[in-house]
Amino acid sequence: MVDEVIAKVGERPELIYFTGGMSRSKQLIAELQKNELFLAPISHLDSLSAVGHGLGLIAQGMTENPTSAARYLELGLQS
Repeated sequence: MVDEVIAKVGERPELIYFTGGMSRSKQLIAELQKNELFLAPISHLDSLSAVGHGLGLIAQGMTENPTSAARYLELGLQS
């Protein structure tokens, strides 16, 4: 899934958010960080906070750059 997102966006993430019970597993995080796809910092959020934060980032991007709305739709990221 991470490979697919990087291919669509064209760059690696600056930050990765994990939500859910397994996101707190230190063993899982340690294993993921051995993979170069997960070299970005990893942050933990509860599901509601993650959704709210993500929507805020999208809204900010669309406000600062109106063409990002078209890019968002082009990438197939709409619901």
